[in-house]
Amino acid sequence: MPKNIKLADPDFHVPSSIDLLIGAEIFWQLLCIGQIKRSDEHPILQKTHFGWLITGKIVTSQNLRRSTHHCYASISNNELDNKLSQFWSTKNYSDRQPYTADEKVCEEHFLQTIQRNSQGRFIVKLPIKEGRLIQLGKSIAIKRFYAFERKLHRQSALKQEYSDFISEYLSLGHMRKIEDNHDMITPHYYLPHHAVMKHSSSTTKLRVVFDGSCKANSGVY
Repeated sequence: MPKNIKLADPDFHVPSSIDLLIGAEIFWQLLCIGQIKRSDEHPILQKTHFGWLITGKIVTSQNLRRSTHHCYASISNNELDNKLSQFWSTKNYSDRQPYTADEKVCEEHFLQTIQRNSQGRFIVKLPIKEGRLIQLGKSIAIKRFYAFERKLHRQSALKQEYSDFISEYLSLGHMRKIEDNHDMITPHYYLPHHAVMKHSSSTTKLRVVFDGSCKANSGVY
């Protein structure tokens, strides 16, 4: 090491914690004119505003032991063509299994009901198995509502919140009352629901949850 050199980190060769990370936007502003390289076996000394830095490659005994490996590969155009043909034959995705009966019905339903609205969104009617609609009913919904009604009688605040919600649903047109002479021959289904109270909420403390995944007595949903 030249005697007139003042290193930015005199203990650069001793592992220690990092003091400062410098980004590339100011790194080049720290460099000064001055660089020393004695030989190919020595690292480079670079002058900076912090002092001289030692950088570059350090030659060790491992670097001196070099070995050379030679590889040779040869293939003809015919062999390459055959290999490519075999590759594409195994990657042929055009052969697919035939649709099942339900998949065919879904595809036909999709093609018949798909449309695009004025906002550019695609709309598709939900597929329904018409033959199983008759198996739906209202027994589970009524059973759950009776249990929920007993809870309302015990909690007056919850009852008031729930009544206000039902009244708002009626006024907004989200639901309507079914008359006694309603045609019950057509397929129908009563969606079970229950109320959830969140006292910590600053706006709406009651939220009504509709259980759309509830199965009917027949196991249909």
